[in-house]
Amino acid sequence: MSARKSERPAARTTAESKSTARPRERPFVWALHWVFPHDKVVELPEGRNKLGRDPDCVSVLTDSEVSREHALLTIQGPHCEISDLQSRNGISVDGTRVSKAKLQDGSVLRLGGTVGVMVYSPDAAQSFAPLLQRAERAPLGSGKLKRIVEQARALAELDEPVYIHGESGTGKEAIAEILHEGSARSGEFVSLNCSSLRGELANPALFGHLKGAFSGATRGSQGAARAAHGGTLFLDEIAELSLETQPLLLRLLENGQITPVGQSRAERVDVRVVSASHDDLFSLCRSKGFREDLYFRLTTHQLRLPPLRERREDILGLFQFFANRSTQGLSAGFAEALLLLSLTGNVRELKNLAAGLRASADNHPCWHAHLVTTAAHESAGSEATDAATLDWKALNAQHGGIATRIARATGIPVTTVKRHLTRNGLRS
Repeated sequence: MSARKSERPAARTTAESKSTARPRERPFVWALHWVFPHDKVVELPEGRNKLGRDPDCVSVLTDSEVSREHALLTIQGPHCEISDLQSRNGISVDGTRVSKAKLQDGSVLRLGGTVGVMVYSPDAAQSFAPLLQRAERAPLGSGKLKRIVEQARALAELDEPVYIHGESGTGKEAIAEILHEGSARSGEFVSLNCSSLRGELANPALFGHLKGAFSGATRGSQGAARAAHGGTLFLDEIAELSLETQPLLLRLLENGQITPVGQSRAERVDVRVVSASHDDLFSLCRSKGFREDLYFRLTTHQLRLPPLRERREDILGLFQFFANRSTQGLSAGFAEALLLLSLTGNVRELKNLAAGLRASADNHPCWHAHLVTTAAHESAGSEATDAATLDWKALNAQHGGIATRIARATGIPVTTVKRHLTRNGLRS
């Protein structure tokens, strides 16, 4: 998969966090990210911008289905409008044929057999970049994420906590790993999902326990905090941490002390805590579901990962990575349909979709729109049917009322799980 090349040099980004002086705000700009059949980023100036095969166009396309002067983009500050210039094959915006339409960040355009995404942000001209540090890590994507990665690398040098907010499947653990890899800490990166820490399991999992400390403790356990000594402790789904365990985590953050279960004396550990959640942690504080003092300790620095629907310019490049398929094996209709999927499961859902298509349609010389729409509808239909027939009361009891655990057990997105728990009166 090749990276897109920008027709204009992109501006550098500056790391920022809520506890440091904010850099000067950079202006928003418009850019058109062509994603099919070729990768190219075109930064768009104010005024009238023609698109087509004519050499005088702002963006010159080689697509034989595109007219010499195919469409006009008119830009005035945050406002952008596209008009058809009586082209042979017309223009589509978000899958609908139009003669004129207002555009916004994320609008999907199709001119003939060429597909692109409109981007409006300070980093709009940043091209798709793998942002890989290890070969097995999936690419993170566009300029919107490139700036976040740069922020993470700047924060990596600090020992203070970082909180990462983002929907399920947006890459929160990958950012946490970047924070660890860029630090000078010699210890391990230890990841622990707080949604699995319920009842008497929470404290031993976090802080360790002695042999015989409780029923079934036939041997001692080091615990995540001690395992991460000298390194980074990543607490995913931190919003699910019980109120009983939250004061003990606060103690670790305040003075570096923990007390393993069954041990009378406290001991010190040197860990940098990175936490993450898809929930609104501050709202939980207001509803007394999360300690406010712990919230302010965890969120010394904050990073937000945008969902795929806020960075559609990344979707095709990520899909190609997961499907191991070049644009020569795709049609314009397929690319357009893929960009218009809701993808509520974000990168994880896109990866699953790519795997399913590779298994069912890999022998097709070219993938067309019906393949992606059929796969998406089958997935959505299966999810809806499965969700409607599940025994939500039994699932809720079996998994301690933890939506993320139910989601992993059933394969249903956590947002859907929460919706059904609420409908069944099992979640307030």
